[in-house]
Amino acid sequence: VYKRQIQYIDFKNADFKDTVPPTDEELSQLYEATKEAYAIPETRSGVLITIKTDSLEKTIDIPDEEIAEAYEDNIDRYKHPETRKIEQVILDNESQAKMISGMKEGSDIKTALKGITGSTTNYIPAKSVEKDNLLEELQTPVFTAKKGDVIGPVNTALGYHVIFINAVEPPKTDTLDDVKDAIRKDLTDVKLSDVKYEKSNTLDDLLASGLTPEEIKQELDINITPIPLINRYGMGNDQSVNEAELFTKNKPTILEHLFELGEGEASTVFETTDNN
Repeated sequence: VYKRQIQYIDFKNADFKDTVPPTDEELSQLYEATKEAYAIPETRSGVLITIKTDSLEKTIDIPDEEIAEAYEDNIDRYKHPETRKIEQVILDNESQAKMISGMKEGSDIKTALKGITGSTTNYIPAKSVEKDNLLEELQTPVFTAKKGDVIGPVNTALGYHVIFINAVEPPKTDTLDDVKDAIRKDLTDVKLSDVKYEKSNTLDDLLASGLTPEEIKQELDINITPIPLINRYGMGNDQSVNEAELFTKNKPTILEHLFELGEGEASTVFETTDNN
């Protein structure tokens, strides 16, 4: 630990007497030199108009016939290719790989690997694979084998593979009942997006026509939230912060629009974080 000794002089206010107050000219010169320190940030107030969209989804009905049509039109999306569930080891040593591949069907290749090499580092746990996702050298051997077969060693750029076929899953197609709820949601989301777009255009048109927020409320289901005088940082002159939930969530976007507009102008409609 370093230590230092210092000496200092303490000037107390009470020791200063007969001080001369600054003249108006001196004060003026000081003010001109430092007046930026006394600048009050620009503040603006406005009104936040929010289209109510939280209940729109309840008004959207997707008929079963439309769901069935979407299913047929996109049937390839619901087709799943044949898969094989495999576990494997990959070794640099061909002799060790041959020893593992020579074990009886159904044997535990992880245990065999441990017994032969003393380690399970090169073991890859069982997982389902599609043919196209395998290395080219492995595609035919794996997808012509039967459940329980041990394949290999097969040499690839990664090394010598020994593969155990755990299961064979034939190709299948999801039925309409399997996916109808997901299709219904997708179609609902699309229609909901369309409705929001239409309402946004309507609000833009009403604003462009010069209607006040109160007049717009007679034409469209909206909320009107006053924005008090605030600066670019979202704070009032008294350093208070607008704590309104909607404003807080969307503060950067609202401030950006508020301070790029001229007096009496309205921004274009924009989407908030809660999709209103």
